[in-house]
Amino acid sequence: RALFSLRPGESLTREAGNRGLQVNGDVHWGALSESAKTSRDLRYVKDFLPGYAGGIVGNGVHRYAPDLRAGDLPAGADRYTGLVVGGAKGAPALHPRAAGTPGVAVFTMASPYIYLTGHVHVSAFRKSAADTVRVSLSTNNGRTFTPVWQDDALGVSDAVIDVTDRVLRRYAYQVKIEMSAAVPGNVGLNRLMVEDDIQHAPRTLPWLGKGANTITVASDSNPALATRSIACRITSDAHFSKNETTGTMGVRFDNLRVDDGSCWWTGGTGTMTVPLETLGDMVGLRFGAQIRARGEKDLIRMALSSDNGVTWREVGQIAGPTQGTTRYFRLESLPAGTRKALLRYELTGNNTVGILSFRVDIDYKDPLVAHAVRPFNVVHKWRENGLEKTKTQLVTQLPFHYPIPTVAEPEMVSVSYEMLSLGR
Repeated sequence: RALFSLRPGESLTREAGNRGLQVNGDVHWGALSESAKTSRDLRYVKDFLPGYAGGIVGNGVHRYAPDLRAGDLPAGADRYTGLVVGGAKGAPALHPRAAGTPGVAVFTMASPYIYLTGHVHVSAFRKSAADTVRVSLSTNNGRTFTPVWQDDALGVSDAVIDVTDRVLRRYAYQVKIEMSAAVPGNVGLNRLMVEDDIQHAPRTLPWLGKGANTITVASDSNPALATRSIACRITSDAHFSKNETTGTMGVRFDNLRVDDGSCWWTGGTGTMTVPLETLGDMVGLRFGAQIRARGEKDLIRMALSSDNGVTWREVGQIAGPTQGTTRYFRLESLPAGTRKALLRYELTGNNTVGILSFRVDIDYKDPLVAHAVRPFNVVHKWRENGLEKTKTQLVTQLPFHYPIPTVAEPEMVSVSYEMLSLGR
């Protein structure tokens, strides 16, 4: 399930081609060539999508640029405390409410398309050495934050913080802004923007054809829900940094042998316990694993606790014999008000039992959800006979339908979704 919600000042652009960026460019293959839009790169695609003229790798941009003076940030922040917008003449757009009391904002960058780069743009103001502005980052669902920038200059400081090495191959991360002032109005932010390059499959774009086109904008799931995912590498290697690990996500192993890429039963009952936590009430759980259970008595049992391990209930199991299989389960009945839980994988048997990978997706009520659809723009860009064409449509309800006529055969450039600021 790919969920994506727009906040004021947020946009997502998917491009029909690529700019040479790809998810494993730091490991192998390097940058993609211009041939990504030629027929030899399409391979099997033309057999399934006759006439498809795009590439197999597309780039795009996920951007969050809240208008600080318009109050966009509190409408899109997971945490927003001790901060005030505007105020006295000359005060920064966003600053701490009171002297000596830190102002904190935490917001999530989440995309259904994998991140390739990340940059945080800030324009900060600091009047004295007693004033502080810090930016920190979390890639493990807010479990821990790592400082990435601190304002060390007086006056106005404009910075572009490159966080690519931290967000590459992630689908979500959190940004924390912290400010403290010796005197109210002496420190703050005037500008904040986060930009991430993404990778996607361009053949899923709403392509245009020659002649009449009708575009439909709709939500195919409950827009009041959000999802938090736990997908990480099973490993005992504390130095693994190419993505999240069971260590960074707080997964606990008991009576299991943990290798790099798997964990194994060694006797008795072995357990792998995954902590779950969401910003809103949990309404659904989707979980599973890729496992090996060679013997008939080999078993992986899954159990859930919503009272910090006091009681458990079975929610799924995968039994042997199997050299390897992947199974996923769905749970839609959780105690009301559940925001923290434990999911435990129990391994028992008499042969070879192990988990090679696992994933947990937690659906929860989005505390930031709007009561009605807020108007946003959908922007199609394409070329006809070499000429640039653009269609910007304001969408005011869901579903929404509108036409895009073309005269010549169109060459797609991009499709964007843009939520306007609260101040517009």
